[in-house]
Amino acid sequence: METSLTVKTERLDDVPLLLAHLERMGVSALLDKHFPSHSNWEGLSVGTIVCVWLSHILSESDHCLDHVRPWVSEKLESLQCLVSPRLKELDFTDDRLGSILTRLSAEASWSAFEAELSAHLLQVYDLKSVCVRHDSTTSSSFRSIASPSDQGENLFQYAHSKDHRPDLPQLKVMLASLDPLGMPLGTEVLPGHYADDPLYIPSIERVQQTLEKRGLLHVGDAKLSALESRAFIVASGDAYLCPLSKKQFSQERLAPVLQAAFESQETLREVSRLNAKGETLAIAEGFEHTQRLTAEANGGELCWEERLFIVRSFQYAQAAQRGLDHRLEKAQSEIEALNSRGRGKQRPKNREALQQRIEAIIKHYKVGSLLAVDIQEIQKQQRLRRYKDRPDCVRSHWDFQLQARRLEAPYQQTLRELGWRIYATPLSEKQMTLEDAVLCYRNEFRIEHNFKRIKGALSLRPFHLTREDRIQGLLHLLTIALRVLTLIEFSVRRQVQKQKIEIQGLYPGKPKRATATPTTEKLLEAFGNIQLSIVTLPQQTLYHLNPLSPLQRTILELMQLPLNTYDKIVDNSFKPP
Repeated sequence: METSLTVKTERLDDVPLLLAHLERMGVSALLDKHFPSHSNWEGLSVGTIVCVWLSHILSESDHCLDHVRPWVSEKLESLQCLVSPRLKELDFTDDRLGSILTRLSAEASWSAFEAELSAHLLQVYDLKSVCVRHDSTTSSSFRSIASPSDQGENLFQYAHSKDHRPDLPQLKVMLASLDPLGMPLGTEVLPGHYADDPLYIPSIERVQQTLEKRGLLHVGDAKLSALESRAFIVASGDAYLCPLSKKQFSQERLAPVLQAAFESQETLREVSRLNAKGETLAIAEGFEHTQRLTAEANGGELCWEERLFIVRSFQYAQAAQRGLDHRLEKAQSEIEALNSRGRGKQRPKNREALQQRIEAIIKHYKVGSLLAVDIQEIQKQQRLRRYKDRPDCVRSHWDFQLQARRLEAPYQQTLRELGWRIYATPLSEKQMTLEDAVLCYRNEFRIEHNFKRIKGALSLRPFHLTREDRIQGLLHLLTIALRVLTLIEFSVRRQVQKQKIEIQGLYPGKPKRATATPTTEKLLEAFGNIQLSIVTLPQQTLYHLNPLSPLQRTILELMQLPLNTYDKIVDNSFKPP
């Protein structure tokens, strides 16, 4: 009698959770709608393959195409239960995944998919579309392209690098995300040498077409402050909040405004916020100023009133003061070092040379109006003994003694002008106060966090692809993964806040540490020990799934996913009679 027995173990970890969340988002159906399979396509649909692939990317932090098939092979029976009995390894070859990336790079189809996906998610997750943030980032690659003087229109170009690698070619990604969760609404992949300023209007237009509403608040950095961009936003019925660059509001223009406020003893409004400990801390102070703007928009002249929030950040001012003090100390030290004598120290031979050295030091440290240099000229006599044909004599030569000192009045005046920044908006006082503006802009880290996730947790770099259309498709794919990360985090935090609880057990080695603001990465790590054991006997197959821990069940409840998200793997498993 045959008594053979085999035991196979498949690691599930967070895969069922991710697949369930992607199903709730409707990603598979929308991908199949906008990227339909052609008549010769065999196997699973594009949407189904992409959802399994996204689970791999999010679970493994790896976008390499040739790593997906082995991963699927290790979880084949589990994935067949979770996704489809027809799922095979050959559905995930690197050639097939590469062809899917080529499809996702089609700009028209991607824009239509992205717009419908965003509209669906706003409805499913009951998201309020009021504030949208816009920003761009770059991503460099170790790849050979044409020389910087002959780059053409390739996606990778040499340009100013935000990654501090100007020696590498790069591409640029323009992203619009919804506040407060940071969910992407619009993505555009562009050549790396494109300037940022012209990218904001197309990004805003994409958001307006996606949300199909007006009255949005568009938030961006100083590059959004281009007059053309501000005029476009006002003409389209939306509003903006952005800091003005020095080109838009120069220091020479700001100085008299500040001086007038100081002389009139205008009361500065204080801005406060809660820190991590729940304490109220003052972070800034400021006042308002208005200006009238005129610009071309929609083929005509547009006039509107703009409110300017002139704000002094305390931390920014303190950092600027430390920098100023450091420059002053260095300048004083180098000027007074001219007094020193010794080997290798060449001293100025006359007053003109000395003055040039002093001016060069002051110019280098930019402290011209803050330092005074006292020069004491000295005429020294030196007695020379007779040597060969030279008789005893006395020779006079010029010398000096320097002392650099800080000018207190200009220094105090400069301190008063440090740390100021100007924010602009067309919104009224009723719609946005000075405090609202400062706190809103300080949340700009949310979109920066998205860029960090794309380059880190979603492993954008290094690029393992060579074809630029597939790189563009990969970036589109990773923005879907970014939506998963932001939505899980937002939905869990919303439930935590609603239930007024904190989650314990997310931090290894600190079981009692609790948090009310868990990240998606930490939540997924909590599912790192779930395994499916498959015991095959001659007459039957047995399945065993280790039970979920209380923490894992709590997370599923907070994500509003069924508690049987994992149990249905065993329920759907094929058991021969």
